[in-house]
Amino acid sequence: MHRTNLAPVSTEDLDALLGAVGAARLTAPVTATKLAAAGLAVDTRAVLRACSDLPPDALGPVLAATLAERRRAAPAVELVWTGPEPSYSTTRDTRRVLDHLFRSAQDEVLVAGFSFDHGAALFAPLHDAMTARAVTCDLFVDIPGDQKDVSPDDEEPLVTAHVAAFLARNWPWPERPRFFYDPRRFDPDVFASIHAKCVVVDSRRAFVTSANFTDRGQSRNVEVGVLVDDPHLATHLAGQLRRCANEGLFRQAPAAWLPAAPEGP
Repeated sequence: MHRTNLAPVSTEDLDALLGAVGAARLTAPVTATKLAAAGLAVDTRAVLRACSDLPPDALGPVLAATLAERRRAAPAVELVWTGPEPSYSTTRDTRRVLDHLFRSAQDEVLVAGFSFDHGAALFAPLHDAMTARAVTCDLFVDIPGDQKDVSPDDEEPLVTAHVAAFLARNWPWPERPRFFYDPRRFDPDVFASIHAKCVVVDSRRAFVTSANFTDRGQSRNVEVGVLVDDPHLATHLAGQLRRCANEGLFRQAPAAWLPAAPEGP
């Protein structure tokens, strides 16, 4: 049975759709042709996935109810902090937030980060979720180095070396995430890094932070982030990363480039 999921559709697009329905410019079943004829500049793919199965008598009420719910229920936003603690503080600790996010994952985790170290302790709850509940994990990592002295021919050896070093320092288990990287790293005329630091869990919670996934970033530096419990934001953030991967803007490190996994216990 199809379950309508309007979370990937932006509030602005929902407004436009509802307006078109009210003006009788759009009727169900929703199709790409009808969206174009109505003059709607919306995310066609997301709208079709969410609305194409809605019957005529449900389209307007479902759109209206979704908009009303979004406007009534503001997302839960929490301030997350690494650093010295004053006598009174309402912030949450960065390391504890990550630990809770990884432990609570049920389906999937996406992580984007610039720098990683001491990861065996940091990622242990994530690995537990992967083995206990078949949670999948995608890691979007930066490939460091001086871009002046690289060329496309260096892509395979440098990615292989970096992933091997990452695994040695941060991931001692045979079950592994998928690794993605920015191929612009190997264009000597483009200076770019994956500098984002964020986590998305189950397309519901999004954590965006200044903290690297390092011992300093998690326990000693002054770092600030926000944890948002909002499927709309989380879905869009995860979707942005995945679209970049699907369109080749980010590349997945092939399994043949990774070192052999250690044997399990």
